[in-house]
Amino acid sequence: KDNATTITRYYTGKPCRVLINDQTREFDKAAKKADAFPKQYLKSKAEGTNHLFDGKPETKGVDTNREFMPAGQVIRSIDHVLPAKMIIHSIISEARDCISQLEEQFANRPSKL
Repeated sequence: KDNATTITRYYTGKPCRVLINDQTREFDKAAKKADAFPKQYLKSKAEGTNHLFDGKPETKGVDTNREFMPAGQVIRSIDHVLPAKMIIHSIISEARDCISQLEEQFANRPSKL
């Protein structure tokens, strides 16, 4: 949804689109200025709200109401989810089309060997 994300500097010090949660709402409401990167990143790690690069699903202390949850730049353009099989078939079909076009394009060119 369009209203499910916000752009904040709280987690990294750089503008980042994230899912809205209690942490982002409180930061926006307080109108605080974030420190520059990497100081703000280290601050959010120390506050326990940034486990993104821990790399372990069993990480303790992750609170989704406060956690850094990047949402990317295209989340607003997603309006449906396709099954993986359809996506793979579409990629294969596009690749075959590209190969065919390249074969046609280069078929009549003389070899430089």
